[in-house]
Amino acid sequence: MTKRMATVGLFLHDYAAADSAIERAIVLAPTSPAIGALKVMIAMARGDLAGARAATADAARRAGPETTYAFLALYQDLGWVLDDPAQRMVLHMPLSAFDNDRGAWAIMLAELYHVRGDERLARAYADTARQALTEQVRAAPDDGQRRVLLGVALAFLGRKAEAIETARRGAEMRSIKSDAFLGPYVQLQLARVYILAGEPEQAMDVLEPLLRVPFYLSPGWLRLDPTFNPLRANPRFRRLAS
Repeated sequence: MTKRMATVGLFLHDYAAADSAIERAIVLAPTSPAIGALKVMIAMARGDLAGARAATADAARRAGPETTYAFLALYQDLGWVLDDPAQRMVLHMPLSAFDNDRGAWAIMLAELYHVRGDERLARAYADTARQALTEQVRAAPDDGQRRVLLGVALAFLGRKAEAIETARRGAEMRSIKSDAFLGPYVQLQLARVYILAGEPEQAMDVLEPLLRVPFYLSPGWLRLDPTFNPLRANPRFRRLAS
């Protein structure tokens, strides 16, 4: 219950309520990586990178570094929050540390190498993700989240038209109206595809509504997340992140 209350506070941008709930949740489940990640996300939503990294360090002390770092990197695209030694640890972890989900593991590594500026390895892991996610989508054709992540992999590979078409289809299948909790995350992945594909205005068309619905994305988050670096000079983005 306290974890749910913290999530509600985060999504409604009521950070005082989120703080109170997450501290109670930590007392009840101190080694939970999901609760540790939620505290990191609350700090990120405030635009507080130092606070997010302090929360990461606290979670690592409670749950262990490998468990904490793997969880942060795999869920909600938070690998970039980790400092360099933690990122290096993630890059060398086995597939088994990520629930043996080859698609999610590979797209996570593609994202992390992209953030670190290693485009060769980003593309290599994006291609691994493309293969795994193609199989997963074939096995579960109604899974909009997997489909939009396949779009992200294709965007990393420069397959612009195919990436946009695939991601749009995934976003249609898991819209905010059909799933108020997961839908915004899927829409965020569509925005990432547009960013990678060099379509800033279409990315903004997706991002602007996301700040008007309950979701963790916030102006503070936008200011810090390197995903949005290509949009920094865009007037619409600057207004949204202000």
